[in-house]
Amino acid sequence: MVILHVGCGRKKSERFGLADTDTLITLDADPTLEPDIVCTLGRDRIDLPDDSVDGLIALHILEHIGRQGETDQWFYFWEEAYRVLKPDGELHFESPLWNSVWSWADPQHCRALSPQSFLYFSQDSYRNAESSITPYRIKCDFDVIGTFSARPDRNANVAAQEEVSHFSGAFRAIKPLRPWWEV
Repeated sequence: MVILHVGCGRKKSERFGLADTDTLITLDADPTLEPDIVCTLGRDRIDLPDDSVDGLIALHILEHIGRQGETDQWFYFWEEAYRVLKPDGELHFESPLWNSVWSWADPQHCRALSPQSFLYFSQDSYRNAESSITPYRIKCDFDVIGTFSARPDRNANVAAQEEVSHFSGAFRAIKPLRPWWEV
């Protein structure tokens, strides 16, 4: 398997329980960290071929992409993730929950996230006749795998102040793209 770890930071050698035969490709915007790929998510094209990775790991990086209320960089990241993932490839993430102290305490966080933040990435969400989702023309299609998981903070002081601080989830790339306007 080929796994892409986006926003790897200083944890570029972490293997996430992967087998020795699996390939881990690291990506970060900071070239001094010496990732395999230098890329600013949401702005730069990910320098990998289409349908080239089995999985994508995004730990504490999604909240750094784009700006709250703006879609250009946010959607571009998701379209790029979709492009490089193989059919049925999986994207796994963890981020601060929108109402957590961590969502707002880090000045580099540009986006507050909740499970509802990902509705636009399933083309089926647009097809629902009762949907109030504006038909943005995003070029990706993901299904949620299972349910989103919430967890308390690992910092005891924060955990004492809020019951839940982070959430995680996983998505499967549905390929070929089934645009919302095609039934």
